[in-house]
Amino acid sequence: LAASLLFVSPAVVAAACNEDGLVQGEGFAPSATLATGPGQPRPPPCEGGECAVEAAPPVPESGPDVGGIAPVNTCATAKVLGAVSGDTGANVITAMGPCSEWLRVRVTENDTGVGGAAQQVRITLTPTGQDYDLLAYVDTANDVLSCINPTLRSEKTGTAVDEVTLSWGEGATGNNADDSRDVSILVVAKEPCAGGSSWSLSVRGNP
Repeated sequence: LAASLLFVSPAVVAAACNEDGLVQGEGFAPSATLATGPGQPRPPPCEGGECAVEAAPPVPESGPDVGGIAPVNTCATAKVLGAVSGDTGANVITAMGPCSEWLRVRVTENDTGVGGAAQQVRITLTPTGQDYDLLAYVDTANDVLSCINPTLRSEKTGTAVDEVTLSWGEGATGNNADDSRDVSILVVAKEPCAGGSSWSLSVRGNP
């Protein structure tokens, strides 16, 4: 009995689908042949349950449309020069460079007197060897970074000195608000930067 249980006829268990549907038993006759095409390369295995998708290369950020050479950085990644007081003292920060560049300075409110005192900062650009232009940006209403529309600009030709003076905040009376602001500065080379050409910049608070 045990030996007979181990033997099962293939005709009894075979099954396939033909034109008439599912057929079982001795009449099994496959009615189709599975066609296979050329194999496709297997993708690499995913690690950690996720498949990494190759990202497109980043698009270089172009400079503002000011008719010059694009800066080496962006407004968001500007070189931070430090801070000057806009209403006390007369401290000065300086910088220099060879080509177009974004810079940033913090102008702070320090006068705590009863009367009002406006925030003021004077920015002076001195070119050497070629023409550079000066653009300054500040959001006078809110303490947020300004990068789009220049508040003031100086675009003298040749190696003439460019200078702007920004002013905002209190008038004759105080406004019970902190008028400290970030000032963005853009130096623009008007032609390809060559050896021997450079610029120097000074930022004077409370001029």
